[in-house]
Amino acid sequence: MFDLRAFRMELSRDNPHYERFRPSDLHDLTALLQRSSTRSEQVQAAMLQVSEAKWRKYRRTRAYLLREIPRLPELLGVAIERFRTRTLEALPGGSIRHEAAWQSSTGYMADLDPDHLVREHIYWHAASRDAAPFLAPDYAAAGGHYGVGNAVTTRGSIGSMSDTHDIVGAWSSAINRFDGAQEISYTVYQDYEASSDRGRSFRHVLASYTIVRSVTRHGRSLRFAIRKFGGANESVTNHVNVVV
Repeated sequence: MFDLRAFRMELSRDNPHYERFRPSDLHDLTALLQRSSTRSEQVQAAMLQVSEAKWRKYRRTRAYLLREIPRLPELLGVAIERFRTRTLEALPGGSIRHEAAWQSSTGYMADLDPDHLVREHIYWHAASRDAAPFLAPDYAAAGGHYGVGNAVTTRGSIGSMSDTHDIVGAWSSAINRFDGAQEISYTVYQDYEASSDRGRSFRHVLASYTIVRSVTRHGRSLRFAIRKFGGANESVTNHVNVVV
């Protein structure tokens, strides 16, 4: 809930000399907030009159208003946008690294705190009859999980994430006994999702990918392979041979 004293404290943190020598670009906004009947729409309109350069200086003040003024993030149209891949590459040892980034619709990453979060949603169907005996039990049947890298969620204001997919994935130690003549594989689906309500729901899918891991026998070796594709027509593959 908005508190004028707390607001003034944030102003002082951003500018200890606020309006000591001349009127600030935030003068009209500050005067508006001193009225008891101020509506969120009025605050939005006043904030739009302040330049981007000035808001960079008053970032704590802006963050406070977005937290405490009802519906203000919605009125300003705060959202995660332009989710894009920075790198999607094969790493030595067979893994794949995916680095992605995004922006705030308002141009201020701090506006995304604390409401906006990003996570990954991994899900899969029941494995094929050929692959199921060689998978971890949770992956033999349909299932799913959530997370981004080592975290369940990433704060939207961070603006980037790194996701590494190892080549073995859900193959269990039983795969060392695989001696079939044909390739076996399993597939998982990955959605990067955004929340605008502090994680209560994740209704916005930012991008979708498919990850396929496969194994073939080549004499005394197993060839592990991984492919990730989707998003903006992106694709990368990797493989490694292991003597067993």
